[in-house]
Amino acid sequence: MGDLHLYLAPHLDDGVLSCGGLIARQAQAGDRPTVLTIFAGDPPPVPSTVFSAWHTAGLPSAADYVALRRSEDRAAAERLGASWLHWEIPDCIYRLGPDGQPLYAELPAIFEQIHPLERRVLVGALTVRLQALCDALRPSVLYAPLGVGHHVDHYLVQWAARRLTPRGWTLRYYEDYPYAEVPGFVQAAIEIGGPWEPELEPLTPPALQAKIEAILCYRSQVRGLFQGEENVAARVKAYAHGLSPDGPAERYWRPVRR
Repeated sequence: MGDLHLYLAPHLDDGVLSCGGLIARQAQAGDRPTVLTIFAGDPPPVPSTVFSAWHTAGLPSAADYVALRRSEDRAAAERLGASWLHWEIPDCIYRLGPDGQPLYAELPAIFEQIHPLERRVLVGALTVRLQALCDALRPSVLYAPLGVGHHVDHYLVQWAARRLTPRGWTLRYYEDYPYAEVPGFVQAAIEIGGPWEPELEPLTPPALQAKIEAILCYRSQVRGLFQGEENVAARVKAYAHGLSPDGPAERYWRPVRR
């Protein structure tokens, strides 16, 4: 039985979008990649904000939309040959404070500062839970978001991962795609919490193709992310080839010990 690789995805597509090629390559080699989506839970049964309602994609409710996204994520993981786990914590656009008010009610808020309540409570809770999971599964490598794009959920997962105590496993950080396409976004991310050392993971043609096909499983997302399914392959290939003159790749980062 091959090594277990555990990928921490903030949302129901981040692991495949950012790491799908390496996940496919590992599965093809007989390893055991597993994608854990942290914020995959049902929204609370309260009236939606204008912002969260926009994300229901014409479905009767936000709960139906999240259920659809979970089914897409299962299909994408299976296309790559990976296992999947979904935790019950809702996406930030659905999370409420003790007063019942949204913590992130408008689009700009999810790219700004993490709510003080979540800094105090949620990061610690995620760390404890992730530590217990890693101690049980004993992955050979743990992958967490680098924080490209400055999405609050991506940073919450990164902060929790940075607090973990590795017990025989290593921690690597992936470039949050497609935020990583935006000029300057990766550089801005690595200026925080560094210094960092990059590591390229070459992708075989079958692995790159599997990544593209897995991304296409997210039918509710590709229009917003890629302006249509017809653009997915070209953009994914362009980014992968742009990372290395030697062929398509994904890039990962490790903190450099001072």
